[in-house]
Amino acid sequence: MKNLKIFFFIFIPISGHLWAQKNTQKGLEALSAQNFGLALNFFYKDLNKDSLSASFGLSNYYLNNYCFNADSAYLYINSCLASWDQANSKNKIAIQQRLPISDSSIFLLLQHLADKEFYLAKQKENIADLQQVILRYGREFEKIEQEAILIRDSIAFKDAANANTSQSFYNFISKYPASRQFVLAQDRYQKLLYSEQTSLGTELAFYNFIEKNQNSPFVDEAWQRIYVFYEDTNSVAQFQNFILRYPDAPEQLIVKAWEGIYRCYMQPFSSEKLAQFRIEFPNYPFSQKIKGDLELLSKKLYPFNLNGHFGYMDENGTKIIVAQYDDANPFIEDLAIVSNRELYGIINKKNDIILPFIYVDISRINKGFLLEDENGYYLLDSSLNFINSKPEQWEDIQQYLSTLNPSVEPEISNSAVFDLIEQNGKYGLNFNSKKIIEVKYDQILFESPLQIISVRQGQSLLYFDNTGKKLAINGMEWFLEAPELTLFNEDGIAVFFKAGKLGLINSKGKELIKSKYEMALPEYKGLWPVKFNGQWGVVDLSQKNILPFQYKSIVSFQPIGFLIEDNTGIGLIDSLGNWILTPSFKTIKSLDSNCLLVENEKGLGIYSSSGEQLVECAFNRIIPFDNDCLQLFSSEGLSYFVLSKRKYISFTP
Repeated sequence: MKNLKIFFFIFIPISGHLWAQKNTQKGLEALSAQNFGLALNFFYKDLNKDSLSASFGLSNYYLNNYCFNADSAYLYINSCLASWDQANSKNKIAIQQRLPISDSSIFLLLQHLADKEFYLAKQKENIADLQQVILRYGREFEKIEQEAILIRDSIAFKDAANANTSQSFYNFISKYPASRQFVLAQDRYQKLLYSEQTSLGTELAFYNFIEKNQNSPFVDEAWQRIYVFYEDTNSVAQFQNFILRYPDAPEQLIVKAWEGIYRCYMQPFSSEKLAQFRIEFPNYPFSQKIKGDLELLSKKLYPFNLNGHFGYMDENGTKIIVAQYDDANPFIEDLAIVSNRELYGIINKKNDIILPFIYVDISRINKGFLLEDENGYYLLDSSLNFINSKPEQWEDIQQYLSTLNPSVEPEISNSAVFDLIEQNGKYGLNFNSKKIIEVKYDQILFESPLQIISVRQGQSLLYFDNTGKKLAINGMEWFLEAPELTLFNEDGIAVFFKAGKLGLINSKGKELIKSKYEMALPEYKGLWPVKFNGQWGVVDLSQKNILPFQYKSIVSFQPIGFLIEDNTGIGLIDSLGNWILTPSFKTIKSLDSNCLLVENEKGLGIYSSSGEQLVECAFNRIIPFDNDCLQLFSSEGLSYFVLSKRKYISFTP
């Protein structure tokens, strides 16, 4: 009887378990047949009797696209996993006879749910959903965790950027200190914090910011803004106020304030003013350095020539240094190289001899000077201290100079990757050390910015790409100017030759302008200079005449446009076909990016690149004196033109 009771106790649970498994099995079959309501009914029948089987079925049910519910699926997968872990081996074997439950199948359900929930979270770009993915699946699926964190951080950063407040970025860096955007967020936070707290633009606002944010990278800028309040008034009293009110200001601003006091007080400069200044400001820290130099340091000096000797004048043409030198160079950083009796030295603006006249040559180098005497070469630093006390040979000096000017990596042009091959008068081409064109052609051109290669074979012109593939641009003929005209430019346009005439094609081989012109230049920014019936003109890509066919010649003048010559002289048009200078000059050259050097029958002059006359045509020679000044030579002597002030400077004896 005792044994029977034991059997009955064991049998009942197993029998019920198996019956429950049949319901789950039927539910899985109904789910497979997409009978979702019936499937759910079967699964719920088992939920109280056999939570393991029912949880397995419900996990599959809520993972189905039609019934998908991430929270429910996650709940039942974890329930299934917990029940499976607690089941003994005998029960597991019994269940597996009807249901495909195993450690791996449950794990696959979890993995499928993780992938699906992560995908939906990505689609929604929802931080909370991504955070849930990280918390739920981060331990099991490292890759999902890492990707979810990156996306979460990116969305959070975007949200902070959209809000664009210091608080939004502060919240971001507080929540996501390990994010890739952390440094950028910190930078934006600091900028916005500075902008917000100083938005009133008042002196008090900037000082309060400094007090509250001692470690901010914008503290120096805040101090600078405070200093501007005092600097703008440009008065002795205000510079004094700054020093008294802000003794804790950065040292360089205290120095600037003292310099401001000196500069303001010493206007105009006089010995009496200087004596009075020393009485009133006995603690002025830079009096010895600046004394006597203020007026000269505020002047820009220009060499002038009088009776074959050079001196210096100010911008008013007033003599500052008497004409006494054989040669005179510009003052740079208040020092000038001059010569006397064929020997060179260095002077300051007070005409003090800083370096004696004992050198056969002196030239400026980076942060110093290079000296030469009969024994060799010497180097001086910017403070005029000798770097080498004994003379050096040129080779040794060159080695040192090379360290002052570190080499810059050259830009790699299109041609740098091509290598022309020649054998027995025929040519081929390598590209990146790989042969792309066989050695059998008469000429190969490869300077096109599009890396389209022009090839001559007899009198035919062929085109290849940089893989060596022949392009379907047919019927092209070689001609005398082909090396200059057949290369495709940045616009993808080249000149072609057919039946003795020139036209334009694009890189697909389409004729943009039919061949009917006698001569041409390369197309530039939609303009094409061409020769027709013996005269030059300019057409655009629609063949509209921009300039009529009445000119003797046209020459490229990039990046401005084209030089145009007719019977009256040379002129200049821009890249839109507008006249900058009408034809009336003998020559037009670029002096720099902003100035044009021109010549007519009266001499040399200067125009701006927009066509404004700056210097009348009346000079024998014009050269740059510095970035803002031109040196002018004429039969009347040496003079200057200051570009920014549109002002002539010449010496008045």
